[in-house]
Amino acid sequence: MLAVLAGKGIATVQRLDHYFWTLGDRQLLDTAAILATGFALSYSIRVVLRGAAHHRRLAAVALILTGFLFQQSLALAEKRGMDGMRDHLLRSGHNEFARTVTTHRVEPLTLIAGYEEFVQAPDQGFARSKPPGALLAFWIADEMAQAVMPWIWDPPMSDDSPYVANLYHWRLANFATLFFPLFSYAVLVPLVWLGGKFLGADDALWPAFLYVLVPATALVPLHLDQVLYPFLACALWATTVAASEAKGRAAVALGAVAGAVAWLSIFVSFSLLPALPLAFIFVAAARVQDGHGQRHSIRAAAAATAAFIVLSLTAWTLTGYDPIERFRRAMDNHMYWKGWEESFRVPATITNTAEFAYWLGVPMVLLFAHGILAALRGLRETPKLPSGHARLAMGTFLVLGGTALLGQTLSEVNRLWLFFVPAIVIVAAHALRRIAGQRAEAALIAVMALQVGWTIVLKCYEGFPSSP
Repeated sequence: MLAVLAGKGIATVQRLDHYFWTLGDRQLLDTAAILATGFALSYSIRVVLRGAAHHRRLAAVALILTGFLFQQSLALAEKRGMDGMRDHLLRSGHNEFARTVTTHRVEPLTLIAGYEEFVQAPDQGFARSKPPGALLAFWIADEMAQAVMPWIWDPPMSDDSPYVANLYHWRLANFATLFFPLFSYAVLVPLVWLGGKFLGADDALWPAFLYVLVPATALVPLHLDQVLYPFLACALWATTVAASEAKGRAAVALGAVAGAVAWLSIFVSFSLLPALPLAFIFVAAARVQDGHGQRHSIRAAAAATAAFIVLSLTAWTLTGYDPIERFRRAMDNHMYWKGWEESFRVPATITNTAEFAYWLGVPMVLLFAHGILAALRGLRETPKLPSGHARLAMGTFLVLGGTALLGQTLSEVNRLWLFFVPAIVIVAAHALRRIAGQRAEAALIAVMALQVGWTIVLKCYEGFPSSP
């Protein structure tokens, strides 16, 4: 029904206050590139069903490549060649980051030390709302681009393009076009590991497959929200769970890694703050799932806290970086930029929730809701502690709901909340497995068909206001 309404240009969620995306026919429905994707995803179902137990790593690589081909084919569907992908960086506001690192050519420590003054420049509208890590991520990408692109793909730069600052900028854009879609599926590595923890070895790939099928993970490319943030969040949850289950020195070492990942996540984006309470929820869920005690969790938590503090003090000593002051200024700038008023809170919560659900896809929303309802039924029917799956479902729902209610965001959350998707698909995969029973292949095919179909609808009829 939603697909028919969108195809006919009839607004549904688009009528809500502050909704960001535009509805209209982009004349892309007849493209062969999208149809080819259906075969690749259909074949990947066999990988999901048969590759988990004995060839999990190869199967994970296959899913990463499938997702990469999915993104590229959707971009090529615009019939503009590589510009279909490249323009998501060059013509979006986030072009500011790529342009900054390729024109200023600053060194990392210098950038962090002078960040507060640097972002007051007229050309730094987006960076004022971010910690320094976002720019540094593009700096790393630029270093890689200048090293490898002359060897693998260095097409001539268009001299009259108003979107390209210089040759360095052009190479970075080309690097992002080729590799950012691939990097965006690095999240599948920790997600497959978590899938094994919560669904068992035979079904470890189900959450990763569902992640590839979520429209927002493929349709908002070349943004750090898609390329990096879900990986950081999922890596945090995986290392935290691993640390809580380890013993002796391994618990301390993995705890320190988890603390470092937590610090890095907040250094890159303040939007990842909700990933921190979710890390505790994952640990609580995994402990019930595997029956582990508390002693090792406490040791790992102490190591994580120590690593976080040490990194914070090191950054402050070397560069004077104050994350609390940066957070305050970032939030002030965000509210000023968005024109946020407290009266927006309720309508923004409604719009953001509806938009996120719209871009998750109806099957994913229903499966996630099934997981939450199953958790509530379990709490009502038994006096025992909730199961690991129930804890994860309810915890994810509460943190997501708290973010929607307490945040100060006006729409575009299909990008900003992408880091929640790994947790959501674990809950959804568990629900689907319970529903499917012996009909696993049929269930995966049905979900795949609906999700890919909805992705095509969104690609063809809804996009950025500035989409060509």
